[in-house]
Amino acid sequence: MKVSSIHFVLKGKSDYKSLAPVFPDILKMFLAEIGQKPEEEEILQMLIDLNVSDLELNRKPEGYNRKGKVRLVFPMDSKEFYLKTYGKADDLKTIADKISEMLTAAKIKFEIKDKKKDIDDISKRYKLNSNEVYSLMEDVLYDSNGFSALEMDLEKEIERIMSSKSDLDSNNSQLEKVMDELEQYYLRYVGL
Repeated sequence: MKVSSIHFVLKGKSDYKSLAPVFPDILKMFLAEIGQKPEEEEILQMLIDLNVSDLELNRKPEGYNRKGKVRLVFPMDSKEFYLKTYGKADDLKTIADKISEMLTAAKIKFEIKDKKKDIDDISKRYKLNSNEVYSLMEDVLYDSNGFSALEMDLEKEIERIMSSKSDLDSNNSQLEKVMDELEQYYLRYVGL
């Protein structure tokens, strides 16, 4: 099973509040595409209202993280949102194209980043499973409480994660290389 993600990074003066007018259409389309649109209109409206109220206040909304073939995630530490799938990358492409059209029509400035390429590069370089590297990056970016790694000591967090992986010897120089690469990836991810 492959893990893929497509990120929509907000640029210029575009901010969360810029998404508020177009988000209901994005969420409806997203849920329809993944086959999880609630049958009851009240439930759908509640999901929309909860997210839009945060967006209007220029806050990070919840997105849609329930089990499904694709998730819509708003990370805590950057003005972006992303689609993530554990299935075929094709599942993301169609949805990403539609979201891109909606954002462009709403005159929202954004950049699309495909994180799979960086993960594949790390995987090949260190002969690791790309799903494991993706999982490690998610662990680095967000701890179990949902706090951003920006608020933690990155090196200690990466060490903790890597030392918990039984298939990597903690005394192996490969561990240091992977940690360095993950740290560089993280710094590129947050734009530092």
